[in-house]
Amino acid sequence: MKPSTASTASAVAARTALAGLLALPTPPPLTAQPPAITTGFLSALELRGIGPAFMSGRIADIAVDPTNRSVWYVATSSSNVWKTENRGTTWTPIFDNQP
Repeated sequence: MKPSTASTASAVAARTALAGLLALPTPPPLTAQPPAITTGFLSALELRGIGPAFMSGRIADIAVDPTNRSVWYVATSSSNVWKTENRGTTWTPIFDNQP
């Protein structure tokens, strides 16, 4: 069976493109090093509670408001009950100001 003109032209174009790619120069290896993490770099960071997985990450219980599925309450084993009103995007501690 003789190949069609279209498939022959397509094969020639593919071989030409491959030859062109193989002729490209090899880029030099990357030598840039990432910046060093220093004490000064880390001193700007503060430890803060950002939600129910702060310290241990252990969740004791979860309650979802049956009338508003965006409101959740999460009890943690590490100290608090947290509330979210946006399905977990942000969290507010419930008992931080209790004696």
